[in-house]
Amino acid sequence: MRKNSRFITAALVPTLVLGLVGLGATATASAAPAAATATVTATAADRTTGPWSAPTALTGPEGVADLIDVRTTADGDAVAVWYSAAAPGEQELRVAVRPAASTEWGPAEVLATLPEGRDSVLLVPSSDGSAAVTWVHAGKDSSVLRTATLAKGATSWSAPVDIATAPVFGELAFAGGPSGKSVATWHQNEGHKSRLFVSERSGPDGAWSEPAALVDDGASWPQALVAADGSVTVAWADSAAEGMTVKVVTKAAGAADWSAPVLVSEPYEGGAPVLSQGPDGTAALAWVAHKWLGDDIGSDIDVVSSVRAPGGTEWGALHTIQSDSFSRLGAPLVGPDGDVTLVWIDYQETLGLRTADRSAATGSWSEVRTLSSGYVSEEFDAKIGADGTVQVGWAQGDETGGEGQVFHTVARVDGVWAASTRLSEKPSAYTAGSVSVGPDGNATAVWVQDDQLWTSATGLTPEAPAV
Repeated sequence: MRKNSRFITAALVPTLVLGLVGLGATATASAAPAAATATVTATAADRTTGPWSAPTALTGPEGVADLIDVRTTADGDAVAVWYSAAAPGEQELRVAVRPAASTEWGPAEVLATLPEGRDSVLLVPSSDGSAAVTWVHAGKDSSVLRTATLAKGATSWSAPVDIATAPVFGELAFAGGPSGKSVATWHQNEGHKSRLFVSERSGPDGAWSEPAALVDDGASWPQALVAADGSVTVAWADSAAEGMTVKVVTKAAGAADWSAPVLVSEPYEGGAPVLSQGPDGTAALAWVAHKWLGDDIGSDIDVVSSVRAPGGTEWGALHTIQSDSFSRLGAPLVGPDGDVTLVWIDYQETLGLRTADRSAATGSWSEVRTLSSGYVSEEFDAKIGADGTVQVGWAQGDETGGEGQVFHTVARVDGVWAASTRLSEKPSAYTAGSVSVGPDGNATAVWVQDDQLWTSATGLTPEAPAV
């Protein structure tokens, strides 16, 4: 079974103005712990996450299943997307929905039959209550970028719609806004050039615009956002002789032209930027930076982040968390009050899952905290709900000493991390999973166990009343 690598990609950030943003001084994560995350729903402060339900099979044993993602829409519907083995050399792209008011998943729907070995699928919920699955269908001479939509309140997916055709698509990003506007952006190699393209759609029934080149060369790992006011932001990793940098362009609502690129980072060597926005408009951008110090002393390997306040036009000072070895960085989790949580894997005596938080009220970062209880694999998932509830899921070795991997989750409710929970009933040779959080904090997990997909969910239960 092919192991996917979707967790390093993400999307989402609002508008910037023209010009070059000044680079702030860096600092290590040694400030006092961040303040507890506030909630926005009237009852969330009086509740904690309930226990996980007993695992149930989402797919049968008849075919190998390869999980892509699980997300929860703004209306609370859980959506799972996965690959399922089909004819030799082919795989089916399947999707299933569990309505918000139900404990049962609906039947799986086949969106496309694709060649094996491809991993260019994104599941993106929008704030208008819809969700979209976007993928690349590779052909012999060219490939097609396609998308299908689950409209708010719908029970079935739209027919696939073509966005663009290219010889080969690289990394891609997709985002939708509350008005139904959508944007797709992708990296595309043309000869010796690495170009960045974008296409937009004004609403669910609108046509996709002709692809436009945003960057003529040196671009990779794009990210995208459609803001509440209809403005669009695209960020990417830009390669040059002095190293890689993170740059951003924006297009104001109703405008025809994009801004000039805005430089956010210092030059670095490392991975893709990851970018998110919270309900209040706070934007957070993060990336892993390698700075070589010489053959004799190795390198600094840091996760660097910057935050932009709601309605702001400039990114804040760069913040650095140092480590001996970063393996994987998740998208920033931005809470309802603008607090930011980073989750990543690095090596500190063992390969573990770490987290740190930034308080919007003070601007300070917490100490780094370890979430995992054992040696983790390189795949994990982290999501945040509209009420600030965080869920993280990851695979690690069986803590009972058995061979294989098991899937664990941990939640943070009202700023407090709970003890981790093992969801796998038995170890599996390969385990990968995904988690999602609904607008009320309800969580859903889907994971691989013995080539099948299993699922479990939490509810929200009232805390014991004071006596």
